[in-house]
Amino acid sequence: MQTFTSCMQCQVESYTPNFSSFGIKRIPDNGVIELTCDRGHRTFILMQTAKYEILSDLAVTAICDGYYREEVASYASALECLFEHYVNVVCRSHSINPDDIEAAWKPLRNSSERQFGAFAMLYLSETGKAFSTLDTKYINFRNKVIHQRFIPGHKETLDYGQAVGNCAAPLIALLHSPRYEKAQQAFFSDSLREKAKQAIKVGARHSTQWMATPFGGKNISAGFDLNAALAERAMQPDIDSTVAESYAFARLLALLSPSKS
Repeated sequence: MQTFTSCMQCQVESYTPNFSSFGIKRIPDNGVIELTCDRGHRTFILMQTAKYEILSDLAVTAICDGYYREEVASYASALECLFEHYVNVVCRSHSINPDDIEAAWKPLRNSSERQFGAFAMLYLSETGKAFSTLDTKYINFRNKVIHQRFIPGHKETLDYGQAVGNCAAPLIALLHSPRYEKAQQAFFSDSLREKAKQAIKVGARHSTQWMATPFGGKNISAGFDLNAALAERAMQPDIDSTVAESYAFARLLALLSPSKS
């Protein structure tokens, strides 16, 4: 997954963006993007977006690019990551120490079945209802793609993505309800604080970045529509062209700026 980046230190020093510092960087697993601009500034960008949201965006990107197996893998991972996020937020809402949450989750980390079991029982305890999970046919489809090397077609890939979105939407809406507002804020604050350690350690400036995603709370609160997400993606400007235009604008500004004697 890629995102648009720029140097925050340049903007702080000159009060205007350094268009020649604009670029494209991949979002790493830890959500911390490191960059060095053309003026030698080393800065860090901390992603505020939840990991399950980034995975949902990867899934839509995969569909648009025609990589259907990757779409299935990304949506499956997004759903599993959402379950983990829910467990984390709910535990925080009950004032459980984050270190204790991590210690309890560690034995489950390599088993998606055990993770889902922990999530399902916690959800039952919180809501008094069993979670409405994916239909068995979609679980079997996912396993066929991931474990049996099946190459899916366009329609069945769209059907799976829509099914995952339908499953995720009520849970995401619940997470963004007033019930978990403070716990969500605490989770993201702690996450950003942890990500910032890398920049602080080397004495570099850091900034935060948020991105709109198909599983974003505002987008999905009224339900999930994969076709709408694909249409919205098709309307977005090409990021490579945007960066190229920024470089051209930077060169133009350099030509128009008065020379220093």
